[in-house]
Formats: sequence, structure tokens, C-alpha cells
Amino acid sequence: MNGTGAEEDQSSDGELTSGAPSFPHTTLALLHSLLLLSREISLSDPPRAPLLRRTIRSAARRSTLLSLIFEELLRDPALALPRAAVLCLREILLVLRRLSALLDTCSARISRVRLALQLHPLAAAFHDATRDLSTLLDIFPLPDLGGLPDDVVDLVHLLRCQCRRSSPSADPQDDRLRSQVLKMVADMEREMAPDHSELEGVFQGLGLRDAGSCRDEIERLEGEIRDRVDPQRTAAMVALLGLVRYGKCVLFGASTPRRYRADDDDDNAAFPADFRCPISLDLMRDPVVVATGQTYDRESISGWMAAGHATCPKTGQPLPTPLLLLPNRALHRVISRWCRQHNVPFDPVDAEVPADPDGANKAAMEAARMTAQFLVQELAASPPVESANRIVYELRQLAKTGSENRTFIAEAGGVPLLVPLLRSEDPNLQVNAVTALLNLSILPANKKRIMKAAGGLDGVVHVLRSGASWQAKENAAATLLSLSSFHALYRRRVA
Repeated sequence: MNGTGAEEDQSSDGELTSGAPSFPHTTLALLHSLLLLSREISLSDPPRAPLLRRTIRSAARRSTLLSLIFEELLRDPALALPRAAVLCLREILLVLRRLSALLDTCSARISRVRLALQLHPLAAAFHDATRDLSTLLDIFPLPDLGGLPDDVVDLVHLLRCQCRRSSPSADPQDDRLRSQVLKMVADMEREMAPDHSELEGVFQGLGLRDAGSCRDEIERLEGEIRDRVDPQRTAAMVALLGLVRYGKCVLFGASTPRRYRADDDDDNAAFPADFRCPISLDLMRDPVVVATGQTYDRESISGWMAAGHATCPKTGQPLPTPLLLLPNRALHRVISRWCRQHNVPFDPVDAEVPADPDGANKAAMEAARMTAQFLVQELAASPPVESANRIVYELRQLAKTGSENRTFIAEAGGVPLLVPLLRSEDPNLQVNAVTALLNLSILPANKKRIMKAAGGLDGVVHVLRSGASWQAKENAAATLLSLSSFHALYRRRVA
């Protein structure tokens, strides 16, 4: 078969039916595609963490050899490729596409701890692709390609030998690091704090060497959990998120918050008023309508009724028993759309990870508890203003989501330590303190703690009247509204 015949044969069935892999129309185009993709893979950098580095470097070396082979084949435009060779090259292109997809999975966009979770299946997938490449090289009809330079033949033989040495097992060093990470999660499930030196070693191994890299990892993990990129491992990822947050605080200290500017939009004040639950003042993630026509967050109104109240919080009208709750799906869609447009995390109730006290979520809760205890202990040591501001900012962020986090901070003794900071002369510390208390006040039990704390109510009123910034005053007003929504006695005291 001459070269022209091969090209015509290829173009007659080069574009397959819908749903099947597509290939270039001609042999020349096929070789160019193989050359470009093999070069692209050969330039792949290992991930930021050391995981799978050896595997990725091996894939890059093999692709380098492949690119040299394709370069040599392209040097002779008159080279006749039999149909069997063209079919092998097609299959090699598919293998390279699989390798490219695997490398994309291991890229800088993936969180490091999720890479650790996927270590074994990823190592196996790389091995499968390499094994398929080895098979294709074994059946590649070299003898039928007369006139091939000896260098090309030697490269093919060398590549065959390299592919045969591939192992389905992960690198032992990678496996040890993964085991250490999972052991820490298991320890947290048993309410055991990770050993400081072991935690430091694991974070170094993952490439989490400072607070900034930890913040980046937390943001990636939060995004992956929110987007459900790996549903089967979501519970484990939630636990690992807690571990990273804890390790960040313990190893590198509290984050340095950005300095306040008068034109800043506060994260709590950013939500439109109609999106807030009148009881908790938090973003409604599961809005429901009660018999009086008012809308509340399902968790908040259910807690209100469970606390012994029998009337609508806004209208004072009696509510039927049992409580009838109708989902406000229209408002839910509007809130969800607004959150997407403003890059605000929004996890609908039905997308949350179910509670699992015996599994990974137990570890996540214990990690949050340990983080809250550590931060409160640091704040109790009366640090300088700058250090206190960083700690209070971390508490503010921790209290921003999850009733468990608010409970842990309060149980660790955070409220009495935050109240005196309401009178701080540092505007950043003051706004972080009042916002932390606002976030804590979402939980009914914490409203009681704030009202009973010495100087709690007076401190919030002080910020409302004499706060150093409008942001602080706005959040003080929201805190007073939150406190007054819980009980008639509190409403009278606030008034």
C-alpha cells in the first residue's frame, strides 16, 4: 500500500459516528496530532505536592520518546504506513488523550488532600494507560515499515522496555503520606488531637508550608465540596477540610485579616435583607412559608417551635400544631442565583453531607471543636492587639458557617473574651469582635450567653453609638436585632 492509499483509507473513516472518538482525517494530520500531544505531555510539571511526582515524570519521559518517534516518522513525507500501523497510531492517540486527562486531574487546580484521597485509583489509571501503550507498541508493525532509521527502531524498543517496568502500585513514599493523613482523620474521630510534629511533617509533605498555601487549599477544598466534584469522597473531604483549618491555626497561627476601609462591603451586610431569616438573620438556605404567610429558614423556625414558642415570630399570630412548612422554591432559586453571581458559597440543604457521627463527619466536627478551643485559648492569653485581631478574625470566620462551629466557640468560652474587645480603640479589632458576636448570636443558646455576659449588651450598644466605623455600627445594630428576636425579655432589655 502506498502512502497516498493510506491517507485515503484514513480519511474515508477518519471521522467516526457521533459518540465515538474522533481522529484526524489523514495520516499526516494524525502524526501531527500525536507529536503535539506527546510534546505537551512531556512538558507536564509534577503537582505542587510530592504525590504522584514519580508517576508523572515517568509519563513525561515516555512521551518524550514518543515525540521523537513521531518526529522521525514526519521527516519522511513519502513514508508508506500500512493500515495496521495507522490503526495502532489511532489507539496510541487515545492513550495519550487519557494520559492528558489524568495529568489535568493532577494539575494545580486540584486540592492536595483530595489528590491524596485519589492516590490509588490515579496510580492504577496511569498504569493502565502505560500498559495499553506497551501492548500497542508490541503489536506495532515495525517490520512492515521498510526504511525506518535504526534510531527510530531503537527508540521503540527502549519505550517498550520502559512501559513494561510500570507498576500499578503507588509510590511507597506517597502511600505513607496518604496513610498519615487518614490516620490523623481517624485520630480526630476518636477525639485525639494530632501530634504537633506529625502534623507539621504531613503539611510539609503536602506542600502546605505557610498560612497562604493553607488558605489556598481551604478555598479549593471548599469549592470542590460545594461543586460536588467527587461525591463518593465528599464526607472525607469535609473531614480533611477541618484538618487543614486546624493545622493552619496550630502550625502557622491566625491569618492576618485585611485592613478595614470605609468603602468595604462586609460579608454579613452583603446579603439582601429579603434573603435573611428573620429569626437567625443568616442567609436562608432552605426557605419555607408558615401559615401566616411569613418566610423563614426551615432550621430556624423548627428550632423556634421546638423551644416552646407557638406564635409566628414576626406577626405574633398563633401557628398550627403540627407545624406546616411549605418550601419557598421561588425564593430558593433567587437566592441560589444571587449567590452564584456574587461568588457566595450556597449549599442547599439537600446537597449537604449527611451527618455521620461514626465516620468522616465526626472527624470534621472534632477538628472544628479543636480549632475553636485552640483559638479561644490563644485569645485568653491576652495577646497584643495585632495578634488578638488575627485570632478574632479567625473566630469570626469560623462562626460564619455551621451551628456546630458557633456552639464550639461558645462552649470553649469565646463570648466573655470577645465582649471586652467591643470597646477596643483598634477599629479592625472592634469590627471583627462585633461581627464574630453577630455570627455567634445566630444560635439561640448563644443569644443567652451574650446577654448574660458581663457588659455584653452594653458593649454592643457602645459600638452602635460610638463605633469606629459604619461597618461596626451596622453589625452592632444587626446583633441587637438578633438578640431581641429570641425572647420578649431580651426585647425589653434591648429596648
